[in-house]
Amino acid sequence: MDASKTVSPCPHGGLSEPVNRIVRRERAEELSREAKELRRYEIADADLATLHRIADGALSPLVGPMNRNDCANVLQDESIVRDGRRYAWGIPVILPITEEERKVFREGKSCAIVAKGKLAGKIEVEDIYPWEKRKYLEGVYGTSRIDHPGARIALEDPREWLIGGTVEVLPWDESPSFSQYVLAPRESRRLFAQKGWERIIAFQTRNPLHRAHEYVMV
Repeated sequence: MDASKTVSPCPHGGLSEPVNRIVRRERAEELSREAKELRRYEIADADLATLHRIADGALSPLVGPMNRNDCANVLQDESIVRDGRRYAWGIPVILPITEEERKVFREGKSCAIVAKGKLAGKIEVEDIYPWEKRKYLEGVYGTSRIDHPGARIALEDPREWLIGGTVEVLPWDESPSFSQYVLAPRESRRLFAQKGWERIIAFQTRNPLHRAHEYVMV
């Protein structure tokens, strides 16, 4: 099949291009200079992975962590709205911050995002709001019970606030042990077109796929 004539699949069935918040080289140099004058947000490893998935478009149409309205809509209605269009969404995409960070961050201002002392990007702060953990857990897991690992992770996290806004992210290197398998949405779509695939399923599991998983998907 001629890949150039293949129509690329659209995220959510209609978003023509995935979001791209990864800055080009010229902007990266400018951003590095700007960051010296900004307050710093020290991002955790798990949250850094979220930041990268926002940046490469895997979480399109998000352009940053969710504000309070998006978070509330996901927990209540399992959806977000962009440009008048509703998108199905099951779990809020959030970035927690500490009480100390809450006191110095300001809505309408920008913060440098730093991972292990290295600049990772910038966030323009749109919203700072409480992390209502019990409400969050009940919305995500569908139960008020907290005797499970997901609840323990959230409840033992000392951070009590969330930050929403728009990010710019510097290019990063994936782990060399599996980097060849990490494809951004645009790269995945090119691969699908090259192979002439017409039916595509995304499936995630904690463990490697078993043959039974393959049968269930097919």
